Amino acid sequence: LEAAGRRTQEDLVVMVPHADGYHLDAAVLCFPSHWRLLDKLGGSATAIHAPVPRYEKELADKVDRFLDRLRPDVIVARRNWSVHGDDQLHAPVPPVDPAPVAAEAVADSLWLRSERQTLRRLPASGAVLFTIRVQQAPFATFTERPEAAGRLADRLDAQPDELTAMNGLAPHRDAVIAWLRGLAGNT
Repeated sequence: LEAAGRRTQEDLVVMVPHADGYHLDAAVLCFPSHWRLLDKLGGSATAIHAPVPRYEKELADKVDRFLDRLRPDVIVARRNWSVHGDDQLHAPVPPVDPAPVAAEAVADSLWLRSERQTLRRLPASGAVLFTIRVQQAPFATFTERPEAAGRLADRLDAQPDELTAMNGLAPHRDAVIAWLRGLAGNT
């Protein structure tokens, strides 16, 4: 696992099947997004996702079934995103009570962090390899993409408050939406 981690830009997480579901039993983690491997190592998929709103109630069984059905010849990809207050790739500690950013400071103060994640079953062990590739850009990038700014503003306006909090956007939500709508031309 260490040798593989030295040869790729992705973080590598190995989820091993146990009697009570999949557990995070090994990883090479260089670019965490507000979580620490020490806190998650050995934990079940449900325990790992405890901060995700409604995960245990609405998603845990579906995720476990999905992992059970994953075949070695299939690679599944998904995206996840969050908002960070700086450009640090290694960000294990979530900010505590960050000060709200004013709309005029959004472009220079916030970063959109995206994770491209893949899942694949390892044929010999039956474990699932979960890869995470972190990409990030300053919110200023939206000045070149007003249509994307408008779509993100609509999404942020419609999503539940608990998801906004999980994405790291709660203290900045109104300023970010106003700034994005200003770029999109529909303030």
